[in-house]
Formats: sequence, structure tokens, C-alpha cells
Amino acid sequence: MKTITPGNQQGLRALKKVLANTGRKRLNIIGAVNPVTFEPTIMLTEENCCAEVIEAFLGELRQQYSSATSICIILDNARYQRSYIVQEKAKKLGIDLIYLPLIVQT
Repeated sequence: MKTITPGNQQGLRALKKVLANTGRKRLNIIGAVNPVTFEPTIMLTEENCCAEVIEAFLGELRQQYSSATSICIILDNARYQRSYIVQEKAKKLGIDLIYLPLIVQT
């Protein structure tokens, strides 16, 4: 796909061709930070973010903090984060899910 944008000269006579990115790749970064040590837990994936990816991340989080008595994670309101399977996985792993409010007033 080619995008045409005006050049630096006057009028439409000076059109410059700009190649657009046609092979778009996505990188999803899912992370959590320990509030005491500031140690990050990060998961990178090229897949679409979905409930199964969040489930895997919660498993990694519990594995990294296996001795922790409680883990709280703050999430936005993405549909896949509120799904039944994510909530059940968190409950099974002893992870509390806290969701940001739908509207944040500043």
C-alpha cells in the first residue's frame, strides 16, 4: 500500500510517495512490578492479548512469588481481563484482581 503526501513545494504538483508498513507486527508487553523491591515480571507475546495469555501471566506471577501470602494485581477493564476464566485462575492461584474504574476523573 502506498500513501501519497504533499511535498515541500507549493500546490499538488509536488507529491512525494511514502511507502506504508503493510506487514504490521504487534508486540504485547504484559507486566507487573513488585511495589517493595520494584522487581518487574514481564511477559512478551506476539499473539493477540486474550484471556489465555492473561492466565499464563498470572501463572508466571504466582511462580515468581510462590512464597507470597497474597498478590494483588491492578488491571484495566479490557474484556479479556474480566473474563470468567481469568477470574477463576486468579482465585485458584490466590491472586486478587483489582480493576480500575471505567471512568477516571482528573
